[in-house]
Amino acid sequence: MRSTASLTAHSFVGQCFSPGQATGQDVLVELVPGSLVVCLPDGQRLTAPLSEVQLSRGGFNAQQWQFSWRHDGGQWMIALSDPNAQQRLRSKPPVGLEKQLASLSKAQHKANWVARIGWSVLVLVILTPLILLGLLWWQADRIASWATDRITVEQEAALGQAVFEAQKSHLRLIEQSPLQAPLEEMGQRLTKGSAYRYQWYLTDDPAINAFAIPGGIVVVNSGLVKASSSPEELAGVLAHEVQHVEQRHSLKGMVQNLGLAAIAHFALGDYSGSLPAQMATELADLKFSRDHERDADNKGFDTLLKADINPQGMVSMFEKLDQASGSAPPALLSSHPDTQERIAHLRSRLAGLQARKFTPLPYPWPKLKQSLAK
Repeated sequence: MRSTASLTAHSFVGQCFSPGQATGQDVLVELVPGSLVVCLPDGQRLTAPLSEVQLSRGGFNAQQWQFSWRHDGGQWMIALSDPNAQQRLRSKPPVGLEKQLASLSKAQHKANWVARIGWSVLVLVILTPLILLGLLWWQADRIASWATDRITVEQEAALGQAVFEAQKSHLRLIEQSPLQAPLEEMGQRLTKGSAYRYQWYLTDDPAINAFAIPGGIVVVNSGLVKASSSPEELAGVLAHEVQHVEQRHSLKGMVQNLGLAAIAHFALGDYSGSLPAQMATELADLKFSRDHERDADNKGFDTLLKADINPQGMVSMFEKLDQASGSAPPALLSSHPDTQERIAHLRSRLAGLQARKFTPLPYPWPKLKQSLAK
C-alpha cells in the first residue's frame, strides 16, 4: 500500500467493509474523475461510478465519512476516519462529489453545533458532580434510555418510517405474495393490544434473518421463511422480533451506538436531516446485548402463549438454526455466543407447559414456501 506521505488530495487510506466480511480491512482509495477506485490487498482494483456512491456520516459522534455503493448485488462501504484526509477532500472536492461533500460538510457543522448543545443538556439535566467524569463511559445505557424515554410512540413511529424509507432502496421487497396475509395475521395475533401499529414486509433475501425497525416495522427475509418447517417456527421468530420493538431494544441500541450527537437530536426533538440514514446504517450492524436477547426470548415466548401459538416452533427454529450454522451462525443467533444457553432455557420453559394443547396455525406451509421460488 502506498505510504501516507505520498497520498494526493484525492487519495486516502480507509477501511473497506465488503459483503460477508465481519471486519474492515485497510485499503488505498483513489477518487478519479467520475469514479471511486479501491485498491484491494490482493492486488485487485474495484471501480465504482461516483454517480452510484452515497456519502454519509457515521461512527461515534458521526465524525466518520462513509462511502457506500452496491456491487454484484452486495453492499460495499469505505470508512474514512482520518481528519487530514477529510480536510484534503473538502479543500479540493473531486469531480462528481462536489454536491455531496458540500452537503456533508454543512451537516457535519450542524452536528458539531448540536453536539455542543447536547453536552450542555447532559451537564444541566443528567450529570451530577460525583459522576461527571465517568458517566459518558459507564452509564451509556442509562443515557440512551433517558433519551428514548422522552420519545412518544407517535414520534418513534415517524422516526421508524423515516429509517425504513432510508433503507428501502436496498431491500428487494416482495409485493402481492401469498405469504403476505398469513404474515400479517400471525403478526396481528402477536401484537394484540400493542401501542404500535405494525407493518409487515417480505423481502427477497436468502439470508436467514428478520429484523424490526423502531416504531413497529418488521422485515422478514425469504431465506428465513424457506428455512422454517411450519408457520409456528416463523411465528416464534416474529414473536422475538416484536419484543425488540415493544421493549425498545432497537431504538436504545441505535441511540447508544450513534453517540452524543444522536442523543442531542433526541433531546431537542430533531428527527430530521441525516439522522434516519445514520440509524438505518446502524440498524444493519446492531448487536443486541445478552440481556436484551434473553428478554426478547422470554417475552416472545409469553406472547406466543397468549396468542395460543405453540412455542415449540420458537424452540425448534432456534435449534435448527444453531445446528445448521456451524462456525457461521445466522444473524438471528449471532449477537452472542450463548445460543445454547438461550435454547436450553426455552426448552425448560417448554417442558413446564406439560400437556397444554395448541390449535395449529391453518396455513398450507409447503405450498406457501414454494410460492417464494416463483
